[in-house]
Amino acid sequence: MLAIIAIFLVVFRGIEWIIKRKSQSEKAKEHSKTLRIIAQNLLFTYIYADAADVFLFSVLDFKTNNGSSKLNIINLVVSVMFIAITLAVIILHFIILRKYHRIRKNAYNEKEKEDASEEFKIKYRSISVLWQDFKEKSIFTHSFLLIAVVRDVIFSLVLALLYEYPLIQAVIIVTLSTIVMAHLVVFRPFEELKEAIQAYLCEIILFGVNICVLILAISDKNGSLGSDGREMIGRVVMIMCLVFNIIPLVFLAINVFLLIRESIRWFREGRSSHKIVPSSPTPTPRQAKEDKEREKDDEDIFEKFGRREKNEEEQKSFTSATSPPSMIQPQLNESTPNAESVRLALKNRIAKKLNRVRGNSEGIPLNVDLEENNTSRAILNKD
Repeated sequence: MLAIIAIFLVVFRGIEWIIKRKSQSEKAKEHSKTLRIIAQNLLFTYIYADAADVFLFSVLDFKTNNGSSKLNIINLVVSVMFIAITLAVIILHFIILRKYHRIRKNAYNEKEKEDASEEFKIKYRSISVLWQDFKEKSIFTHSFLLIAVVRDVIFSLVLALLYEYPLIQAVIIVTLSTIVMAHLVVFRPFEELKEAIQAYLCEIILFGVNICVLILAISDKNGSLGSDGREMIGRVVMIMCLVFNIIPLVFLAINVFLLIRESIRWFREGRSSHKIVPSSPTPTPRQAKEDKEREKDDEDIFEKFGRREKNEEEQKSFTSATSPPSMIQPQLNESTPNAESVRLALKNRIAKKLNRVRGNSEGIPLNVDLEENNTSRAILNKD
């Protein structure tokens, strides 16, 4: 699996390089980079998941390999290579965590600390799987994954090298479990509660199994435990191992349920925030005819208003030329259209048209208010 993921990583890296050289699309560049980051994080995940097995079987191969055939030599070379890769990742993990917390420690204020943290996470997001689920209070809370992997590696080395000393093995294993349990209790490294609960349950079960192994090792040393006691301890160990294998499945089902519920909530919020607005109804032939007549009436109003303005100007010019100023009196008639009445008439007509187009047959008020005076009401008598 590691080889397959490594091949995918190389392929994605090549695709990203080609796209950077040949393509001008920023979207394509971002997608290729995302694929490479996913593959790289997955590679680190599998390296840590198989770290204990790599050390266990590599050490066993060292103890049994005599180099008598080419296949044995190949196995030896591959074992050394995987051990070197695992150790390099562990050392890299520690260096990056120390660098990250030095940056946060040297910041002058909280804003500068947050900015430095974001810049660091963006720079090293291709290996963010090494620390993304843990609290950032200190390097001890941030390095729980590193501590757990080192514990597994030491456990494998103890099994492979000290198999002739079962009591020493049991003591070392119980000590490692105690250290990890104390780290969980004191530092509480997990950000999410469900992940912390899963880690607590698994470590408690492992601690119980290791205690049972220690009891059996002590009884083997002094012969203080009979066959019935051994059988009872064996059953307890079997039950705890069964529960240990069920716990990840239970939490996986919980995560799937929460994901489905969150997806449904997002879907409902998306539908509520993107309601379909009904389009304007298509006018009937009668409405289209009435609209055409109103447009014609509007044109007639503007034409009459233009002629009236022209006549008024001519009349004012003639009056001012033939009469004294005291005799000039404006001839106003309430039924005569003026600029204000025409404006009100057009505004009312637009409002009525909007009411009809939007299906507002009950006359619900719109942003355009209906205004009337005697002249505009006279103009709109046709409506």
